[in-house]
Amino acid sequence: MLKYFCLVLSVSVLAGCSGTDESSLPPLHDIRFLPGGLRLEWAREFALAELGIRDSRGHLLVRWPVGGVSLRSQQVVLNWQEDEEYEVWATDARGRSTSTMARAPHRRERFLLSFQVPTGREITEGDDSPIQIPFGADFDATILVENLSRHLTVFSLQLECSPGIERRTLDAPAAEPPSRPESPTRPQEPSPVVTRFEGSLEVNLERWHRQIKFRIPEGAAALQALRVIGRICSSGQTPIEVRREARILPVPLSRLREGVALGDVLLPADERGRPDPRRRPDTLTLPDPVSRALRRLLQIPDPVIDYYSPAAYQAIPVTNRSSDTLSVLVSSEVRAPGGSRPIAALSPPEDRSASGRAAAVLADLRPGETASVILPVHVNPVLALPGCYVRRLEVRPLGMDSVMALKELPLEVRTPDFRAFLVSLVAAVVTAVVSLAALVLHRQLFRQFSVRALVLIALFGSTAFAVINLPSTLLFSLVYAVLGPFAFLVTGLLDQLVFSLLLVTLVILVPRPGTVGLALALRQLLAAVVFGNFYLPTLLFTGTTIGFLEAALWLSGATRSPRRIDRYPAAPVRTALAVGLALGIGHALAALVHYQLQIALYRFYLADWYIGLSVAVHGFLYSFLGAVWGLRFGWQLRKISTS
Repeated sequence: MLKYFCLVLSVSVLAGCSGTDESSLPPLHDIRFLPGGLRLEWAREFALAELGIRDSRGHLLVRWPVGGVSLRSQQVVLNWQEDEEYEVWATDARGRSTSTMARAPHRRERFLLSFQVPTGREITEGDDSPIQIPFGADFDATILVENLSRHLTVFSLQLECSPGIERRTLDAPAAEPPSRPESPTRPQEPSPVVTRFEGSLEVNLERWHRQIKFRIPEGAAALQALRVIGRICSSGQTPIEVRREARILPVPLSRLREGVALGDVLLPADERGRPDPRRRPDTLTLPDPVSRALRRLLQIPDPVIDYYSPAAYQAIPVTNRSSDTLSVLVSSEVRAPGGSRPIAALSPPEDRSASGRAAAVLADLRPGETASVILPVHVNPVLALPGCYVRRLEVRPLGMDSVMALKELPLEVRTPDFRAFLVSLVAAVVTAVVSLAALVLHRQLFRQFSVRALVLIALFGSTAFAVINLPSTLLFSLVYAVLGPFAFLVTGLLDQLVFSLLLVTLVILVPRPGTVGLALALRQLLAAVVFGNFYLPTLLFTGTTIGFLEAALWLSGATRSPRRIDRYPAAPVRTALAVGLALGIGHALAALVHYQLQIALYRFYLADWYIGLSVAVHGFLYSFLGAVWGLRFGWQLRKISTS
């Protein structure tokens, strides 16, 4: 039965370690032939290690070692031929590969006319889906002409703007609207405002662009239009007329805000948005002033500060609830509580920040998609001050000033915990004192014990390992899977209450200084040999536990004078209180040292209330109850052994 249980447990552990990694590579979702290459888009993000392209004859045209970079889309430079078939293959970091065939278009475009509006979506021919822009919002429209041939390209553009859209800036003269004859039966409809642009592009990939700012006034009509009509002619070719029209739908800002939602923001995280459980949430830690003072005392130069390296990252889930693809700008800035300006010491460098000293990144969201946007958090360790601040997160449509989503979250900037440093220093001192005393006084220590007492101490130490360490190691993962961080409420009944019962029983049978230390050392030595549980925190924790318990039991009189134990039948309450309080306080101090060592050595932070609860229940209460029951059990065992 035991081997089946171990088999099931092993399979569960291996399944949990496997994570959510898919068993195969994602297929290529889209392949676009651009003027200078290909744009590849996969169905999901994966770690791309190598990318290659072959033609129909099997000749290798591109072989690009990417190096395991996690991505979803990639652009490749390639001089492709018209109506040629190509094979695109990719390999991930685990050696798995996939390939897809794609045929190039029959005709290569000689020019490109691009018309973009704030959503980030490029307006194509026949695109009649409306673009929602809130009343009173300013937005930008960009016209781009690119020469894709090696000859001279001449173009003439006409931008028509509906009268319901206000033009804020203009870098070309506006033409007068065409005159229309007045009609006696119906009023004359307002004509669109027309702006004309002309130019020429002489070399390949030369670009011309204009960006114009518009505004949707309050009370605008239900549907407006921005239209671009271009006549473009390459050298020796017939002029081609191209039309692009953006249909603008003015809506209330509240309707636009319903399409975007911000999830639970994670800080701190790494550059891929994975959480860091060793650090406090919503907290940044400044460099340790103690180490800085020690470096100055020892005349060691301070490390070079990289102001461009983020102190941490924050993962911001953004959900697109609308039925259209959105291109948004997600930004974050740190302010003082109630302040209106960002704090320079907690902002990115000026040459790497958006307007207003904010960290920002662009995100393309498909309908119904939730994307995790990763933003850096910068800290100037020289100018930053500890305190509580506010992170202001904003989501804006690309090219607009209107805020679609807003969230303010706390940010605590603190210095390293001196309490953990001091407690760790005390633990090191206590461990050094206990180790030095064991080396110097080991002969006197063993002389006070008879062979029978030493055998009894060894028996109890090995019993504690067999009864406590082995079952707790096997069952802790199962209990933790059910109760999570509160598993100590159950496991403490075994590794603390039962251990205290055995320890007090041993003290009643062998009431001498050093009894507890020898039993604890033997138990820890067996655990180190069997489980390999031997490292610096274990050594410090064992040393401080021996020191605290030996001192507490000696002060209570349990190991200082055998008469105190002999008084138990006459004064059971007083003796139980003395021994129980001594053992409970000793274990509580040892538990506190254990948590502070984790904080100081591994930056494993826990809430203060959780540490207090664990110290009070697991350290003190269970030890006190185990000591009370151990007195009764040990006294009965003593009477049996003496009789």
